[in-house]
Amino acid sequence: MNLEFSLKEAAAIVNLPEPFVRKAIETQALRPRAVSWGGALRYRFGVKDMLLLKLIGEFPLGLDKADKAALRVLVEGNRRTAGKWHARESDFVVSSGSGDLVCRIDVKTVRNALAHNLRTYVRGRRRIVSSPSILGGEPVFEGTRIPISQVAGLIVKGVSLAEIAEDYPTLSPADLSFAAIHAKMKGNPGRPKKPIRFSRKGRPLSAADTQRRKS
Repeated sequence: MNLEFSLKEAAAIVNLPEPFVRKAIETQALRPRAVSWGGALRYRFGVKDMLLLKLIGEFPLGLDKADKAALRVLVEGNRRTAGKWHARESDFVVSSGSGDLVCRIDVKTVRNALAHNLRTYVRGRRRIVSSPSILGGEPVFEGTRIPISQVAGLIVKGVSLAEIAEDYPTLSPADLSFAAIHAKMKGNPGRPKKPIRFSRKGRPLSAADTQRRKS
């Protein structure tokens, strides 16, 4: 199965800020699949896109454009050497002219961490259901009346997973791990709410009129 994720999902899964991901796309360090959706451009991230993103985002030193392009080639797996970088067993390395190791990326560790987050997110996403008969259709954990937005909101506020587990014993550790990833995703900005206007017989009511009608 070819898994793909939105920009928000990809950023949350690899634990990087969305602006960092967008910057990587703008500079072409990252080239996820682009699709047109409702007249707007949307990006779909595959597993290799996210692995490259995590490698770049967690690298302790600054990488120039050539380094990022070389890492992209190695992640895609079509070549074992790109620029000054080489794929050596489960590592990506840079060697000096004499063959001495200059830099090494433990790709296996990064890949395993990404795989763990992917499994957590994919399984957790399947646990979220919506039905008009439950809280008016608000997404909840299957078999409960617990909204994912409520749990994610607690995590954003700094409440620990241990405390949340005490308050919601029906949620599994996997549910809470999913909620922790979900909590990193910012909602899409909506239109500002317009103030409610009251009228009577076509005549707008003032705030004083409205207050008198309530009393």
